[in-house]
Amino acid sequence: MNLLMTLDDHYLQPCTVMMHSVLSANRSADISFYVIYENLSKDSRETLRRYAHDKITFLPFPDSLLSQCPTSKRYPKEMYFRLFAPELLPDSLDRILYLDPDLVVINSLSDLYSMDFEGSSFIAATHVQKFFRKFNAHRLNLEENTPYINTGVLLMNLEVLRKEHSGDAIRSYIRENRRKLLLPDQDVFTALYGQKTKIADASLYNLGETYLITHKMTGQMTDISLDWIRQNTVIVHYYGKNKPWKKDYKGFLDVFYHEALSDMEQQGVS
Repeated sequence: MNLLMTLDDHYLQPCTVMMHSVLSANRSADISFYVIYENLSKDSRETLRRYAHDKITFLPFPDSLLSQCPTSKRYPKEMYFRLFAPELLPDSLDRILYLDPDLVVINSLSDLYSMDFEGSSFIAATHVQKFFRKFNAHRLNLEENTPYINTGVLLMNLEVLRKEHSGDAIRSYIRENRRKLLLPDQDVFTALYGQKTKIADASLYNLGETYLITHKMTGQMTDISLDWIRQNTVIVHYYGKNKPWKKDYKGFLDVFYHEALSDMEQQGVS
């Protein structure tokens, strides 16, 4: 199982919790980590190497691949790196699962990782319902049925992407639409790959507080509980500003982050 991460030094701590949760929930899997980075110190890389038990490959991101792109404190340059993964990853890999550092894995990834692409370039989830799908389609000049993709969990079909990937298309879209981009990486991804992405169940593979709230309001997930999540959900994702390591966290999904952190500390992993 090949897993991809992109991060800078600021996300080192949550990333170690994420890695620990992956290894704990997939004890029988042979996992190799790949990290695309630019601003990741030697000490941080050594920390990640220990957590990965040396089964990790670091791939520096060439600055020449992406320049003059819109970034902010909340949306750093690293958010674009996953879009260029087909250019940077070894040719020997046929698929890889990208995971954001601000998530935890609570059950086996095997079903997601082995999912049939059915000709798609990616498998991912969407959190956006009909009204906002139309809004994003209008904002980004997309076909109305284009799903708006959450890029925090992406299964990549590298065999297909090596044939279809175009760094020039990514750079051109960013340059021509920079004033329209609200969530830059997701906007770019959706515009270029939304129609080439097979949709996975977000309640299983990319569950967040906002998704729970919106789907409860519409009556689609009225009976979900912690027990249901423990038995069924694979990935809990703390996207947006609501982070479980902050004191003002709102919701109840932070219990899974704190359980993973506690387990990591009890085991003395370092």
